[in-house]
This record gives sequence, C-alpha cells and structure tokens, in this order.
Amino acid sequence: MHGNIFSNPDNSTDASDIKLTSVEIWGYGFLFVTIINLSSVLGIIFFPLMKKSFYAIIMRCMIGLAIGSLSGSAIFHLIPQAFELSHDVHKDYIFVASFIWLAIWIVMILESTIKIIVKTQAANRQKLKVGLVQSMSMTDKNIENGDVGKVNGVGNNHVTEPLNPFLEDDTTGEEKTTTINDGDEDKCIKTVAWIVIIGDSLHNFIDGVSIGAGFTQSFSTGLILSLAVICEEFPHELGDFAILISSGLSVKKAIMFNFLSALTCYLGLALGILLGKIEFENLIFAFAAGIFLYVSLADMIPEVTSVIDEVCDIAPKQAWLVLINHNVGILIGILILYVLASYAP
Repeated sequence: MHGNIFSNPDNSTDASDIKLTSVEIWGYGFLFVTIINLSSVLGIIFFPLMKKSFYAIIMRCMIGLAIGSLSGSAIFHLIPQAFELSHDVHKDYIFVASFIWLAIWIVMILESTIKIIVKTQAANRQKLKVGLVQSMSMTDKNIENGDVGKVNGVGNNHVTEPLNPFLEDDTTGEEKTTTINDGDEDKCIKTVAWIVIIGDSLHNFIDGVSIGAGFTQSFSTGLILSLAVICEEFPHELGDFAILISSGLSVKKAIMFNFLSALTCYLGLALGILLGKIEFENLIFAFAAGIFLYVSLADMIPEVTSVIDEVCDIAPKQAWLVLINHNVGILIGILILYVLASYAP
C-alpha cells in the first residue's frame, strides 16, 4: 500500500519513525496491552469508592477524557496514517481537522446548553405555578373555616397537606412496580451482563489489532494508539465491573470475567502485528478510526447528554456542573492528542 498519492518521496524519515525490529514490536505491544489489561482488575480497588460523592466527579472527567482521546486519536492520528500523509501535508491536515473536531464539540455544547436552559425555565415555571396553586388552596380553605386572620397571614401556624395528593400514590405505585418486576429485572440484567462480556471481548480484540498495527508502523504510532486506548479502557472497564456486580455476580466472578474478556486484546495484538507486516496497516488504521469515532461520538457522547438530561429533570442548576465536569475531561483528552499530533514525530 505504499507509494500513496499523499506521500512525499523527498520527505526524510525521522529517527523516531524508523521501523522497529520484530522483537521490539512484540515486546512493546505485549507491554502496553498488559498495562491496558490491568485496568480490568483495578475495579476491585475503586469499587469501595463507588458510593462516594467525588467518585461521580472523577468518572465524569474520565469519560470526557475517553471521548477526547478516542476522537482525537481517530481524527489526528489514525486517518492521516491510513492515507499515508507526508510530513508537510500532515501538518496542514491537522490544522484543518482541528476545525472538524471543534464543530462537533460546539454542536454538543449547544445541544446540552439548550436542554439545560429549557428545562431550567420549565422548572421555574412549575415552581411558580405550584406556589400560586398552594396559596390559592390555603386561602380557599381558610375562608371556608372562617379564619379571616389566616387569610391575611395572621396566626397561620398549621402545617398544610401536601399540594399534590398524587405524589404519595405515585411513590406507592412505583414501589409496587419495582417489587413486582424484581424477578424479570434480574433476568434482564443478567442477560445484559453476558452481552457486556461478549461485547467487551470483541472491543478489546479490535484494540489489540490497532496497537499491533501501530507498532509495526513506528514506535510513536503504537504509543499514541496505546495511550488513547488506556484513556478509554479505564472508565470503560470500571463501568463494566459495576454492571457485572449489579447483575448479581460476586466481586471475584466479576473480576474474573472482566479479566478473561481483556485477554482477547493479546489475540488482537498478534493479528495486528501479522497484518501490519504484510502491509495492511493502513487498512487497519482506517478500520480502527471508524471504531474509535463510533465509540466516542455515537456511544459515549449520547451517554453524556443522557446523564445531563437526567440531572436536568432532578436539579436543573446542577446540570451546568455536570456539563463542565465532562468537558474538562474532553478538552484535556483532545489537547493531549492534538499536541502529540502536532509536535511528536
């Protein structure tokens, strides 16, 4: 796949981009895949912290970091590698590609901002409506009882009934529904747990293929892809661990299944190295770019917006903090990948 129209034959090869030996490729690949797989057993360390308030803040930042690093890796590294862009063309590409990513980020911010503003205004209107109805209800009740002083605000010491009589009924209904559906819900969750294990195994396999192909290209390419995968895998594996625990599996079994699914990354590494050696690495980079873009834009960003939606329904003002929290991680991730693409060899 060499001699691409984007390549520059006069461009000298940087020392850091010299092809690694077979031993180095396997050694570095095995090392970074092992580091990535360690995240599958780190869940046991962080599991006791899952009920702490700061855990949610850290996880939001980590999810944002995963979005930024995966999308940045795809746009700034994998796509130019797939097209075998020369050094000069690559610099121009990075500048233009940064505006592509910026457009995606601005649309995401606008969507979340509009949702928060609309739901905040709706919540404020609801509060005014509730206050007005409650005031009218109290006035009517006091007039019926002949308590004129209470109408004027004098001697109003009694505790009013809940404004909405359906609140208690709704709560009771919800509890009954939960109790009735407990058995079905457990079955559904267990099915989801197996789907998570199988999906995670496939995901780790593809990550391994990308890393293997990256190290056959150069050390810097393999390193950048490994860093992107590490940023994504840590929050991903913690989330999977939480799902497995909630499905009824013991902590020991959850760690075991998480670890076994992570081992497929080694199989992917071997395949990626073999395919890279027979000059298929640019196709692997193109495929990996599509996977990374899908995971970050079609999977993780909707997850972020749905969390903001849920927070808006409960406490609209808190949604601003959640939005900032996620975006701190996103901006850190994308800046790291942008700097690596601009200045790394």
